[in-house]
Parts: sequence; structure tokens; C-alpha cells
Amino acid sequence: MNADSILYDSSSKAKTMMDIYNYWVAGNDVTIRFESGSATGTQIYSASCKFTSVEITAQAEENVTFSFTANSNGSISKTVVS
Repeated sequence: MNADSILYDSSSKAKTMMDIYNYWVAGNDVTIRFESGSATGTQIYSASCKFTSVEITAQAEENVTFSFTANSNGSISKTVVS
């Protein structure tokens, strides 16, 4: 399944790479949400997590990339769009 990863905080607004970095530095929890699409039958998984590492790579004349590692603070919930 190809899944889109969307990060949200309690305001339910998508977050940027700098938001992720700031949450990591502050030690704040975020909700990570994975979706399999946007139509009826879409499976949505979400979990409260805390970032344990964030890495930003910016080589000369290359695209900037970033990655992160997060640990879940509890159970993963699943919903299906109907």
C-alpha cells in the first residue's frame, strides 16, 4: 500500500520540516497519520509520537532532504472512511 504520511498537532494542521525540528527540540508530542488514499474505503492510521531524532541533509547543488525517527506513546488507531 502506498501511504501518505501527514503530521498533525492538536490544531490538526499539517506540519513543515521546521515544525518537525522544533517539536523534536522541544520534546513535544505529535500525531502521525498515515492514509492509503482519499476516497471511501481509505484506511487511516494515527498514533501519538515523540521524535527521537531528526536529520537534515543539504549537499551543495542538491535537494534538501530530511528524515526523522519517532517512538509511539501508545496504541495506533485505525479508521476507515465511509
